[in-house]
Amino acid sequence: MPNYQPAKITIGPNDWDELLKQLNYLLKDIYNWIDNIMGVGDKVFEPAAITLPPSATYSSGIIKFPPPTELTISGGEIILTGAGPWHYHSIHTEGNAASDDLALIRGGSAGDLLLLKAANDVQTVVVKSNTATIMQADFSLDSVQDRLLLQCEESDLWYALSRAHNA
Repeated sequence: MPNYQPAKITIGPNDWDELLKQLNYLLKDIYNWIDNIMGVGDKVFEPAAITLPPSATYSSGIIKFPPPTELTISGGEIILTGAGPWHYHSIHTEGNAASDDLALIRGGSAGDLLLLKAANDVQTVVVKSNTATIMQADFSLDSVQDRLLLQCEESDLWYALSRAHNA
């Protein structure tokens, strides 16, 4: 993967088109890198163009998204609400169980991004690595500070981009 160095940049209100263009290039490189690591063959990921969601606001160089919407696991799955390309959800276990497996994420369109977090610190959501959620291993969201970022390849098929245990 190319060696990207973090940089602090100032973005003016007229610079969004160039920023989103550069983010699209970076995302494509990341997907090709993931493709090489996972060894899924000749498939080269083609991420959809990044655009700001209508619900996002821009102020003083910061993109702000609305709070996550809550979803509850039912029968091992969740059904996404709202239109893409950005989804942000806090996840409750079924019946407020101490732990619950999330095996299937229904909905989404190719290129959509999904950010998941636990709804609280007393319920552990175990996102299962399987044929519908492609990642190296299961991932437990056991703190409201943990995050899992996924991208939709096609409806009901998600690839992990990033995960973080922050607590």
